[in-house]
Amino acid sequence: MLTRRLIDPGTATDLFGRIESELYRYPAIDPVTFRSAVARVFARE
Repeated sequence: MLTRRLIDPGTATDLFGRIESELYRYPAIDPVTFRSAVARVFARE
C-alpha cells in the first residue's frame, strides 16, 4: 500500500497521534515501541 501510494505518510502519522493517548486501553501494545514503528515506517525522506 505504501509503494502504490495508497497511504499518505503525513496523514497516517497524524492519525496515530490522535490515538496514541488512548493506547493504555490495550496493555498488549507498548506505546513507545508502536510510536517507534510508526516513525520508522512513515519516515519522511
